Amino acid sequence: MKIAKDEALVVFLFLLILISLSFVTSESSFYKKKTTGSMRPFIVENTIIEYEKIDEILKVGDVAVYKKEKKRIMHRVVFVIEIKNNTFYIFKGDNNLYPDQYLVSHKNITKKVIGVRYEV
Repeated sequence: MKIAKDEALVVFLFLLILISLSFVTSESSFYKKKTTGSMRPFIVENTIIEYEKIDEILKVGDVAVYKKEKKRIMHRVVFVIEIKNNTFYIFKGDNNLYPDQYLVSHKNITKKVIGVRYEV
């Protein structure tokens, strides 16, 4: 019986270390979005958003954060354009009638949304 308890303790400690390492090595972050309503119903007030920094090219349908002057805007990619080995995107808020009226360079993308969690 003592061996079973020791084995259980070893398994428990191993799982605890494994879970702890996943938090330490993870490059994703969480934050609550103060919404303007442009991404409703996907993102609403008090939605907890998980995002990560990106290097790869975004795809149509990805939700990302980009810099526009001093603002950060979180919208969905609706079009990807390649011009002379440079990638540009057109974004649109899910609840907006029209896409954003400018091209966004890949270098202005700061984060990609990889998950959302809704609070009640």
